[in-house]
Parts: sequence; structure tokens; C-alpha cells
Amino acid sequence: MLLARSTQIAANLWQFTTATNSHFAFNCYLIVGDKTALIHTGKPSQFNQMLKLLEQALAGQTLDYVLFSHVEADECGALATLFTQFPNCQVVCNKVAAISLNEMLQNPPRVLKDGESLSLGQYQLTLLDTAHFPHNWDGHLWYCQELACLFSSDYCSLGGIHPPTVQEDLSQQMLAFMEQGNFITHGAGISQITERLAQLPVQLIATMHGPATQGHAAASVLRNIHNAWLKKAQLALNELKPLQ
Repeated sequence: MLLARSTQIAANLWQFTTATNSHFAFNCYLIVGDKTALIHTGKPSQFNQMLKLLEQALAGQTLDYVLFSHVEADECGALATLFTQFPNCQVVCNKVAAISLNEMLQNPPRVLKDGESLSLGQYQLTLLDTAHFPHNWDGHLWYCQELACLFSSDYCSLGGIHPPTVQEDLSQQMLAFMEQGNFITHGAGISQITERLAQLPVQLIATMHGPATQGHAAASVLRNIHNAWLKKAQLALNELKPLQ
């Protein structure tokens, strides 16, 4: 393991970063209120290292909920192992993700609709349905108004190893990474989602890969990526002609 790092990036919010090489890192997040929630489990192969960081941050508290964005190895692949440590922990997700997980989990997930919130006491985590974004038809993101924090999954990500947080607008580097990886599509539906995200009052973007963006730069990043991705979609659409 090249990196296993725990950083408190906001009040009652921890970022756990693991990496096995210098090209790509994985972030999980823990919110501690009256109840606790883990966002992302990380990959099964990296879970033991992440678990140590998680238990240190919990400091004797139990883990009540686990959340993610879509069904994928780095998002929720370590659920089975997580439940061996926290058997009463409950998955919370949208309806489409639950369709897949109902066949995988012993206990059914708690399903929230778009705009509904999970209460941790002083913190509310609101589910935002984002079908096919960042990818997969079960896509959904989480927003915490009290922390002004968007848990953006693969959106606003960067490759490589970075500091836990930045306070500068790295949207151009993020766009280049999106272009290179080709992991987020574009189109009218996607631009409607990125517009909605850009209109949120955000002071923190907690991405899954790369640094979390803090302060005024967070709104700038969401606005700039939305505008650039919308332009890309419009140009691509203009190139298409009806078939004769």
C-alpha cells in the first residue's frame, strides 16, 4: 500500500485516502453526527487499510449507514466485508441501485427518492438522482446542506496523488482527466444534472479520486465543468444529421 491517509477536512467529516500506486487514489468519507455514515466502501482489496482509518475516526462509535453513488467495485464492492465488522449497518441508496443490491445483501437497503434525506441528527444527507451520471443507470449523489458539501463520486476527480484538499479551481485539469478517461458521457440529460449540481450552495466538493475542493473554488469548479461539458454536448449534437 503506497498511501493510507486519514484527514479531517471539515467539522465531523473525515476523508480516508488509499492508493496502491502513484497513478490513482480512492477516497472514502465519514460523517459523524448522532448517527454515522460512510460514503463509499472502497475496493475490497484496499478495505483492510481503509477499515483501520475508519475505526480510528469512529473512536468507539458504531457505523450506522453506508452510502455510495452507483454499484461498482470502488463504490460499494467491500460491503460484504464491511458487514462482518458492522453487522447492523444499513445501506441507503436509490430504487435502481436497490434492484441490484437486493440480490446481494442479506438485509434489504433503505430506499430514498430524489430529494429525500437521511438524518444523522445535526446533519441531513439528501439523495440526488443522477441517472447515468457519473455513470451507470443507478447513479445518484449525496448533498449535505449543513456542511455545504457535495459528495460527487467520480465527478470533479483527478488522477494521481494529491493533498487532501485544495482551495483553487482545478476545473481545467479535471476536464482533461474526464476527456482522457472517457468515463462521463455528455448530452442534454447529463447537462441538466450538472446544471442542477452547479446551482447548489456548495463550499466543499468531496470527490472520490483526487483532492476535495474547498471554499469559493467549489462553486467555480461546478460552474466551469458544467459549461464546458454543455458546450461539448452541443458541438457533438450539431455534427449529427438525420438519416435519409
